[in-house]
Amino acid sequence: MAIWDTPDILSGTVNTQTSGQLPQTELGLSIIHTGTVSFTWAINFRALQIPWPHAYMFNSNMPYDCAREITIRSLLPYKPKWIFSLDTDVLPPADTVVKLVKLAEEQNKDIVSGLYWAKKREQFNMPAAWVKTGEDKEGNKNIYSAVDISKWLSTNALITCDVVGAGCLLTRTSVFEKLEQSDPKKPFFQWGLTRRDENTGKPLLQLSEDFYFLHRCTTELNIYPHLATDVKCGHICSVQKRPADGNFELI
Repeated sequence: MAIWDTPDILSGTVNTQTSGQLPQTELGLSIIHTGTVSFTWAINFRALQIPWPHAYMFNSNMPYDCAREITIRSLLPYKPKWIFSLDTDVLPPADTVVKLVKLAEEQNKDIVSGLYWAKKREQFNMPAAWVKTGEDKEGNKNIYSAVDISKWLSTNALITCDVVGAGCLLTRTSVFEKLEQSDPKKPFFQWGLTRRDENTGKPLLQLSEDFYFLHRCTTELNIYPHLATDVKCGHICSVQKRPADGNFELI
């Protein structure tokens, strides 16, 4: 049976369910995965500190937007205060969730991301955090530039962004509730790249599913994500020793 045939799979709760009611949770974990989980990630996940009642949903090998949508919506009935999204190629420090929740509560932020570096062949030191610099209205595209975080790397800063990756992302659950109220016909996540509206034939908003979610947050709710520079994560990737010169190259 495929994992998407059982979207209500729940594990990880620290409460015992005895009355038929859903357990009380403070935190929901949304985990999406493709390919094979590395042993390094498994050990890293095992060490992750989550000191509150929690539950997690996972989804494997569905399209990214569908996987994120189904795990988030499956967590909402448990009414957690926060939802933490984690991808199985991101290696967060053990205290990541604790730090992100503390920062978000102290600074009254709704969306906070840990820092990890994007998988880009052209630039190895690009953080998964960007600001909007323009638009291509004909192509229905937003133009983004990576945030320059060099001066904040050794600090505990919260940097306002327009979009970040969803691989290590803490979101206040009320954000999803507000998006649902804003436009219940829209999904939280939608992969629009290379896709067209089936009715009009016009390009969908040309964004990945995580950018689409945050675009909705900024444009509909005026809620912006923040990058926490003190929460530094690894990002698992595949490389080859380039035949021409022996240097590492992303593949």
